[in-house]
Amino acid sequence: MQIKEVEDKTGLERSSIRFYESEGLIHPKRLENGYREYGEEDLEALYKIKLFRSLHMTVEEIKRIFSGASSIRETLEERISTLENEEGQIHYAKEVCMVMKNEVDSLEKLDGLKYLHLLEEKEKETGRAYYPEKADRIPQIYAPWRRFFARVLDLAFYTLLITIVRVFVFHDFLRNHNTIDNIVDTILGTILMLLVEPLLLSKLGTTPGKAIWGLVVRREDGEFPSYQEAFTRTLGVLYYGLAFNITFLELYTLYKSYKRADEKEQQPWEMGFSYRLKDERNYRPVLFMAAYALHFPFNGVSGTATTSGTAHSKRVFRELPLL
Repeated sequence: MQIKEVEDKTGLERSSIRFYESEGLIHPKRLENGYREYGEEDLEALYKIKLFRSLHMTVEEIKRIFSGASSIRETLEERISTLENEEGQIHYAKEVCMVMKNEVDSLEKLDGLKYLHLLEEKEKETGRAYYPEKADRIPQIYAPWRRFFARVLDLAFYTLLITIVRVFVFHDFLRNHNTIDNIVDTILGTILMLLVEPLLLSKLGTTPGKAIWGLVVRREDGEFPSYQEAFTRTLGVLYYGLAFNITFLELYTLYKSYKRADEKEQQPWEMGFSYRLKDERNYRPVLFMAAYALHFPFNGVSGTATTSGTAHSKRVFRELPLL
């Protein structure tokens, strides 16, 4: 059966099914066309996983059961003990909430340290540790079309930088744009992307195109990536997503990247990174069209830029939604 049928039968999201596969809990077959074929064993395993997760078991606990490292009885005994401990934690969390409700009527008047101490006192009274603060993670979003048009605008941005360099540094206004120039522009665009994008991501967590579409790139811990981390990510985009602009290879890698995005799989360059979508306001498409239109007058400054801009436009709009 295909993954859509598995989603319907189990009620699990596609991303969860893919995650359980990556953790080695299910083993669908790979068909010649690249699609996954799920069998009854995979379906039964997913039902068990869903049950265990509903009982608040961790993925690591489930993996130990599936591998035979722990028995179901042993794990359930541990789970019962954990739930009893959590029940006590919930009880005095409720008590602290009641105290706060009676004493605090605004955020400005909330004394966080006071109530943290109150929780510590409850720990001493019960002899049980309270919940540690949650390590929040930024969720992974796919939004393939937003990311596609963000990349389109970023490519236009790099083209604009090349035009500025040609016009204001080399005074290249009138020279006809030939094949050599196209190759040079491609190389320059690749170098600019490889140098400029990591700088923007490490300092701002976004790029011009991503900012317009409300996309922010973070590490999984919520922090900006370092320049080296962002450089590695951009290098991955160029290699796995764009095949360094080698035409025939690029078409193949773009298709593969689109399939991953369509199936809600992380791209190879996304490992360790997550996307946050700030909002989905209606003005963003309008802002994109206005920003993209602005680069055409600059591309008309010289014969070089005009040809480059046309070639650029044809290329970016054939790309699939992936980056």
